[in-house]
Amino acid sequence: MAITREQVLTVLDGVSLPGGGSLASRDLIRALQIDDGSAGATIRFVIEAATPEDARALAPAQTRAEAALKA
Repeated sequence: MAITREQVLTVLDGVSLPGGGSLASRDLIRALQIDDGSAGATIRFVIEAATPEDARALAPAQTRAEAALKA
């Protein structure tokens, strides 16, 4: 069964951020790609951050997002 963009965004909507909201609800996901190959799906995305400080603050959310998508 192919993984859809909506399914990925639903998972990312469950990743909460400091200050409230989620990766999906705060519209921080860019360049979402899903390659559904025979060995399993590969999902790529970029978390957009306005500043280097914001990027550092989002690092734990990135780790949680990757773990949630692997599950």
